Amino acid sequence: MTYESEAELMRALADNSVDAFNRIYELYIRRLRAHVSNMVQDPDDVEDILQETFVNLWRYHERIDSDMSLSTLLFTIAHRQTLNSLRRSRISAAVLNGGG
Repeated sequence: MTYESEAELMRALADNSVDAFNRIYELYIRRLRAHVSNMVQDPDDVEDILQETFVNLWRYHERIDSDMSLSTLLFTIAHRQTLNSLRRSRISAAVLNGGG
């Protein structure tokens, strides 16, 4: 299916369209990977963060405001997932080093 606008894509996603979700993935995965890779060195961690980003998009897709910028939404989710991952890594390192 072809979507004429970001808003149309968002509305389709809110209506449980797997096709819209797949299209969003195709449109944004490369840019999101580059964004997350600027903050995280480990490629496996980058992929985990991206996976969680899209899991969260699907998990909350029915609550998404179709007037919201899709790009802003995805980069915000990815950024928060990255920060959470970095925070968990620091906590784990502190515990392993006897500091936690």
